[in-house]
Amino acid sequence: MRLPPTTPLITTTKKHVEFDQAPFGITGLETAVSLSLDRLVHHRGMTIARLVELLAVNPARILNVIGGSLSEGAPADITILAPDLPVTVSVAAMRSKSKNTPFDGWQLRGGVAATIVAGRTVYVNEKVTESFEVWSLKCEVLAGEVPELTSGLSRLTTAVESRSARR
Repeated sequence: MRLPPTTPLITTTKKHVEFDQAPFGITGLETAVSLSLDRLVHHRGMTIARLVELLAVNPARILNVIGGSLSEGAPADITILAPDLPVTVSVAAMRSKSKNTPFDGWQLRGGVAATIVAGRTVYVNEKVTESFEVWSLKCEVLAGEVPELTSGLSRLTTAVESRSARR
């Protein structure tokens, strides 16, 4: 059943009840990378390569969609990780319509620095713009190895420089 656009979503107050009485579901996508970096990479020793395999390569393979690869001809859909970025999960800062998470207030290590979709920068984390020069050099090396990334990284550089100039 599809709800009309004017139908209110479940509010956070409806979620602040005993577990067995709460509506189903939590926001997971906004916390997935930070939780995975913090708990799996930093606390359990998983490699970032394995994490990328679990979050990108395997889902693309299972769903039989193009993606999860930096190979020539593959779409330039890239999430740039900031493995040591301090992240505080905050319901107030979430962009999802649903605001239900058991992780509100958690302090985590690791997050997303930027996201490029089809070669277009769609997200730049404001917290990493100060250290942009360091990881942009790493990205330039990667772009030299994968030419399809060059235009996306060029747009990312422009976006970050533009945001930095506004400060």
